[in-house]
Amino acid sequence: MSFDRFDSLHTTANVKLAQDLAQLAVNEQAKTGIPVLKKTMWDLAVILGVDAQQVSAAFRLSYTAKFRAKYGFGFIAPGSGRSGEIYGYVLQNSTSTSGAKEQEKALEYLAWVHLDHLRGMQEHYGRIAAAYGLSTKRGKAARLCEQTTKVAADAIELLLP
Repeated sequence: MSFDRFDSLHTTANVKLAQDLAQLAVNEQAKTGIPVLKKTMWDLAVILGVDAQQVSAAFRLSYTAKFRAKYGFGFIAPGSGRSGEIYGYVLQNSTSTSGAKEQEKALEYLAWVHLDHLRGMQEHYGRIAAAYGLSTKRGKAARLCEQTTKVAADAIELLLP
C-alpha cells in the first residue's frame, strides 16, 4: 500500500487556500521583511474565514515536493508540536529570498527531526532483518532498508551544524 500526501490533499479548495496563505506571507514580508506567518492555524483560519482544519490541510499540501514543483511555492512547517505563533510558517518561493535565514532555521530544525526518525527507522529495519535472517527475501529487503536509511541519515547529518 502506498500513500501520497499530494494526491490525497490536492483539491481546488486546498490549492486556493494555500495560495491565500502565501499571499498573507507575502503581505507579511512587505511589512517585516520576512515571509513568515507567526500565527496559529486558528488565527489564520479566522483571517481567511475558514476552519482551522482546512488551513491545516492546505499547509500539509504545500509541504509536499509535488506541490512546490507544480505551483512554485510552499511552506516550511514550524515542526511537530511547535507553535506557529512562536516559530511561524515560512514561505519558500522565488521572491522570498529575504527570509533565507528563517528558511534555513526552519529547515535545520526539521532536519534534526528527520535525522532522529531515520535513525529510528534504521534501528527498526535492522531488528527486522535480524528476526527474518539474511537468507530470507524479507530479511534481505529489511537489511537494504536499514542501509538506505543509514545513508540518508548520514547525508542529513553532513548538513547540520
